[in-house]
Amino acid sequence: MAENGSTYKIGQAARILELEPFVLRYWETEFPMLTPLRTEKGQRLYTEEHLDLLRRIKQLLYERGLTIEGARRLLEQGGRYSP
Repeated sequence: MAENGSTYKIGQAARILELEPFVLRYWETEFPMLTPLRTEKGQRLYTEEHLDLLRRIKQLLYERGLTIEGARRLLEQGGRYSP
């Protein structure tokens, strides 16, 4: 893991989260609050805050069994989840 203030390319973020890069790209289209930084060449850069959000999304979808719409609605309402 990198220290605070670090950014991760999509492959690094995917490995940390144990997901495939295409999943992160898809979730970016489904969750408006997920907006990674971009380099001049358009590469996605994820911060620790992005990784925290991605962990919440993964937990809501994979562990709690919510639909994408349900998870999005819960996150937009500031809903809490229990890990």
